[in-house]
Amino acid sequence: MKRAGAVLAAMLAGSALAADSTAALLSLLNSRAAGSPKVYKESLAIVKADAEKGKALQQFVYAVACPKDEKAKEYLAASRPKIEALAEKKNNALAWYLLSLETQDMAALKKAVDGGNVQALNAWGTIMHNSVMTAPDIDEKRREEVNKAVFDVFRQAAVKNDPNGLYNLGMCYMNGIGCERDLKLGVNAFKTAAERGHPEAINNLGGCYRDGLVVERDLEKAAKWFKVSADFENMYGRLNYGLALQNGEGVEQDEKAAFAYFRLAAEEGAPEAINLLAVCYVNGRGVPKDEKKAVELFKESAKQGFPPAMENLCECYGEGRGVKADAMESMVWKLRARAANGDKASAKWLEQNGYKPL
Repeated sequence: MKRAGAVLAAMLAGSALAADSTAALLSLLNSRAAGSPKVYKESLAIVKADAEKGKALQQFVYAVACPKDEKAKEYLAASRPKIEALAEKKNNALAWYLLSLETQDMAALKKAVDGGNVQALNAWGTIMHNSVMTAPDIDEKRREEVNKAVFDVFRQAAVKNDPNGLYNLGMCYMNGIGCERDLKLGVNAFKTAAERGHPEAINNLGGCYRDGLVVERDLEKAAKWFKVSADFENMYGRLNYGLALQNGEGVEQDEKAAFAYFRLAAEEGAPEAINLLAVCYVNGRGVPKDEKKAVELFKESAKQGFPPAMENLCECYGEGRGVKADAMESMVWKLRARAANGDKASAKWLEQNGYKPL
């Protein structure tokens, strides 16, 4: 934080900055990755107000965050030279990272990584991990090399006590990405990130207590952690707290409240939540029964590649629930679900018969 404060002061040519302004800038850079729309919106409002006062760094960050804003071009023109000067003359890692955000310049991002900027480290690790995930035919040796590099950059961010870095490190330990799988170290990383207010780590910690993973199973603690994550407006926190409410696990059962949380998570686009919302409509749990609405929602979830929604559509078409019974359509959805789960034979049949596997 001290270093960030010094950077901000330098970028603003010595003008004073309130602590709230500094915190808002850092939150704006971090909160979206942490899965907190609430913090992101609150931070954006503060940064916008500061940008309107002529503060250069806030103008640049706001313009990058809201490129369609009518002031974006004006803000970038005024602030970019100062950011570029700090990057090129001082080799400042944060400045290089900000420039990479505007232009998607990997060279600038790498300079920020080499300078140890935590946002850049997390971004770099994510990019490398995605490159491996989207290359199924990659050589196994190369995959291992990349994953080790992913683990290393996340660890560098975590060592700086960065919540996103800690969360990412936890995910590496939990899934054996670039390291030996170690559930205890993964949960410990989630705990530390949760203590620093990381909504997705908070949600994951709730899952550990719900499932008895490393920690002793405790449904009340699980529900409390899910609620904290939900209060950050994290969609998976909302989904899991909704499940706790629906099933009365660690909290008093309330199907109407559960439906409301599923709907909020669904509005954020989570296919799991959209599917659960549809199930509520099918069974009339927390909402009047509406099988036609359920089918619409199952299709919305299925379009995002969620196999359980495809299986539910198989049942709807097979039983004529919310839609006219159709044995062929039922079978197609069953095969789509299998294909989505990696069954090559089902995917081949769909392709040969002119059906999109989704």
